[in-house]
Amino acid sequence: MRTSKRRSLLNSAFFTAALGGLLIAGGCAGIQPGGGSGSNLPGGGNTPVPATAAVSICDSGNSKCQTAAATYSLATAPDLNIAVNWTNVTAGNHSQEIRLLMPNGNVYQRFQNSFLVPASDTMGTASVSRFIPIMGTFIAQRQITGGWKLEVSLDGKVATTGDLQFNP
Repeated sequence: MRTSKRRSLLNSAFFTAALGGLLIAGGCAGIQPGGGSGSNLPGGGNTPVPATAAVSICDSGNSKCQTAAATYSLATAPDLNIAVNWTNVTAGNHSQEIRLLMPNGNVYQRFQNSFLVPASDTMGTASVSRFIPIMGTFIAQRQITGGWKLEVSLDGKVATTGDLQFNP
């Protein structure tokens, strides 16, 4: 009888711990601050490691890459290449979105890409790039200069933002 009581108590404790773990993990299923998705627990720790995005913007006209407050001329930049390098991404399918916002805050264009981090990678990496035409587009034709914004999202949550400056 005593053994059966102890076993019942252990089963109950295990069930409670498992349920508590599910509730905690369920609350952390979204992207962590900084852009991570899922519950990343490397090394058995209990602090999630968020996915991070390193963004570089290259002017394809002169191969000049910048990572912060980039400034470009509408007269000389034929198009821009935006490269996003992800680290600490959980295994599975992910969706990246790049939004280019005009100086008035309206969305000029959005680009969506999907990528897969293999299940064998506990904390994976991915690189996604996108060309944005400048010359001959609405931006250059209308001379929409000033401060633009770039937003990069992972799985529906903004991971990072940046500033672009277009000059005549």
